[in-house]
Amino acid sequence: MSGPHRSGLRDRRAVCALVTAAAVAALCACVYVTRQVHANQQDVTCTITGKSLGSGKRRHRERRVHTVQCGTLANETSLWFWKNSRDVRDVDEELRPGSTVVVRIAGQRLDAVDRYPNIIRVVGPAS
Repeated sequence: MSGPHRSGLRDRRAVCALVTAAAVAALCACVYVTRQVHANQQDVTCTITGKSLGSGKRRHRERRVHTVQCGTLANETSLWFWKNSRDVRDVDEELRPGSTVVVRIAGQRLDAVDRYPNIIRVVGPAS
């Protein structure tokens, strides 16, 4: 075979290879992020100084918790930990300004995308 038909087949193969490579790269990125999120869980003791809403497009669903020892933390839904909006409200009710609590957090501060470590749950009051 020669001519335009052969060239079109070559183009389709190139597109298929490119799409496959992109899918593999996306899958690897998802696995990496998942491992980082789960590996970076820790229980920390924090004194709550205040709470506020996030900014921009996430304002309606992101709540921020300001602390003395831990800096700013996020209290938002998380697919990784099956944390839904009801869980966010429950955590929010347990975090009162002036109280010292032990919380389980995951993630780290990412300035480039305005992300904070997320509170997964309140472990209990500090001893």
